[in-house]
Amino acid sequence: MQQSQNITLVSQEGERIKVDNQIKKMIGLLNDMLEDIDNYDEEIPLMNIPSSYLRDIIEYCTHYNFVKVSDIPKPLASNNLAAELKDDWEAQFIARFDLEKLVKMIEYSNFLNVSAIFELCCASLGAMFKGRSFEQVKKEFNIEEEYTPEDEEELQRRFPWI
Repeated sequence: MQQSQNITLVSQEGERIKVDNQIKKMIGLLNDMLEDIDNYDEEIPLMNIPSSYLRDIIEYCTHYNFVKVSDIPKPLASNNLAAELKDDWEAQFIARFDLEKLVKMIEYSNFLNVSAIFELCCASLGAMFKGRSFEQVKKEFNIEEEYTPEDEEELQRRFPWI
């Protein structure tokens, strides 16, 4: 059996992180870049991904042995995402992100095309909104813009889940 090659990813801060080549199974961007290359020995710059997020993404992919398909129920039955997830580790992974970090992880997982993390983060964000009124959401997320009653009515018509 042939040993898997490592690839080196370079974060925004210039940190070099060696990872198993199999990670490209979960990171679509890498899979697209390396699909016809078995032994890639150059560093791959990911200059818009901070080290801390890159390490989190690698941790997630490694935990699932580079094979994870989203199994999050749609729509969510409740706003308790941990209860919806089948894996306690995954619930603990997503619970460590506050709103700001969650939004950033959505951005980075989308850029890298890591669909399992992207869907997990979106579900987590959706759970934050589920079952809350427009007024509650504005208060909880410090949305200070004033909406006219007509604006609010239009938003509620367009987005009835708010």
